[in-house]
Amino acid sequence: MIRVTVPSSHPELRDPSGAAGATADPGSSVRASARLMNHVKQHRARLDLTQEDLARAVGVRRQTILAIEKGHYVPSALLAFLIARELGMRVDELFELEAASEEGP
Repeated sequence: MIRVTVPSSHPELRDPSGAAGATADPGSSVRASARLMNHVKQHRARLDLTQEDLARAVGVRRQTILAIEKGHYVPSALLAFLIARELGMRVDELFELEAASEEGP
């Protein structure tokens, strides 16, 4: 099962009900363990953009970009496309699905 926890410190990342720290469960039929890896930091640096520059360009806070770069937050499809466009890349070049190790449930 893949779980994404939305940090309560990111108000723009709250679920539609407004609850902070909500978890998204994509469904009980999803059993494959996987992790979404990204290359945002490398490509942002290549273009000499700060986290703040990128955040402003895509309409989020700097902390959101930091959380994405560290793998603590998985962006929505819309945000992933906006980031990719701003960095001059395709989404599949910027984000990749990696199988997680089979440690634990």
